[in-house]
Amino acid sequence: MQGIGGLSLVFLIWPLWGALLLILFLIMATGLYHNPLMFSGEARAPNLYLMLVNITLAGGLLMVIASVLE
Repeated sequence: MQGIGGLSLVFLIWPLWGALLLILFLIMATGLYHNPLMFSGEARAPNLYLMLVNITLAGGLLMVIASVLE
C-alpha cells in the first residue's frame, strides 16, 4: 500500500487515489501497531508519539487531496 500510494504521488498518476490509499494505510497502522491504549507505563509514550506522527501525515495527505481537487 505504501509503495503504490507513494509512487502514485511522486509520479502524479492518480494522486487522489494514492493519497487516499496512504490515509487508509495510516489508519490501519495506527489502530494495529501504534494504539497507545494497548500499552501502559513507559511503552505508551513512543506509541503516542507515533500515533501523532500518523495523524500529522494524514493531515498532509488531506492537503494534497485538497490541492488535487482545486
